[in-house]
Amino acid sequence: MLQSLSAKAARMAFVRRAWTALPLLLWTLCVRAATGQSYYFKTLDVGDGLSQNTVGQIIQDRLGFMWFGTREGLNRYDGLAFRVYRKDNSGLGKNFVTALYEDSGGRIWTGTDGGVYVYSPREDAFAAFDLLSDKQTRVTGYVTCIAGEGEEVWIASEGQGLFCHDCRTGALRHLFQTQGLPNVNTFLLTEDSCWVALYADNLYAVSKAFDSDMRPFRDAEGREPFKGDVVNMITPGPHNCVYVASNAGLTEINLTTRKTRRLLDAYVRTARLGADGELWVGTETGLYVLSLPDGRTRARLTVPEQDDPYALPDNAIYSLCRDREGGMWIGSYFGGGCPKTC
Repeated sequence: MLQSLSAKAARMAFVRRAWTALPLLLWTLCVRAATGQSYYFKTLDVGDGLSQNTVGQIIQDRLGFMWFGTREGLNRYDGLAFRVYRKDNSGLGKNFVTALYEDSGGRIWTGTDGGVYVYSPREDAFAAFDLLSDKQTRVTGYVTCIAGEGEEVWIASEGQGLFCHDCRTGALRHLFQTQGLPNVNTFLLTEDSCWVALYADNLYAVSKAFDSDMRPFRDAEGREPFKGDVVNMITPGPHNCVYVASNAGLTEINLTTRKTRRLLDAYVRTARLGADGELWVGTETGLYVLSLPDGRTRARLTVPEQDDPYALPDNAIYSLCRDREGGMWIGSYFGGGCPKTC
């Protein structure tokens, strides 16, 4: 027992050192040229121990572990190897991972195609999140998004709507039910509002208390730019702006002036802030790096015609995560899970 605890402590110490010395380790396997114009990648895929190559979700936890959600399990990466959690070897009740979020206590909330499972680092185990809400409902559907602030965890579930769990009191509120309405595809919490995107319908804003009607977003000209669109992600940015990734493109909203600006015309699935005023944008046709605040395209990265082991392995980009060292981890659909660039 003492030997196993010592080994675990040594491994955790290595992980912490690894994340503070990323450029020195071979497993970072990525270089960015001093000019800022060249990007190099190394793919981590099933050959490296990843459970499946479609990586739709990526987060980094407070211990430095990287977590990758795939259609065939949840993967934890320590910089050397993957540990795979599946239905057949853990308390994770579903293999298809659709959302990931780390709460204030370090637990990993794992959304699946059938409910939520919560991972406890202390126990190294999952438990089904099956609380009964104030509306006598439970989270049982396909989970499209999990986010939170403070002690609250918010969950969007297809066919059910939006839930809010208070980790202090244990209460679960069913804030918004989508009976007869499109599914909540994604949402974003701001200081005083919740932005809710209904699938192929519109983008709405409502108070976080849900004590008022949801109102569709209208820009400074009175238009509804997201009406009928599919909004896939809403990313907060600098200068009181948010970036809306949708099937129609990437749009910047200035929340102060309500002015909008189309930055990209493409099928955009995800967007994340990078270093040095960059916005990384994942589309179905490649990876874009934009500069902020001007919105210029610094780079468009796609699969080359010729084989290149340090090139992007797939054009369909599904997830992005910036780690604490400033590196960007990229999840794709076909070409392997997790190339990383820094």
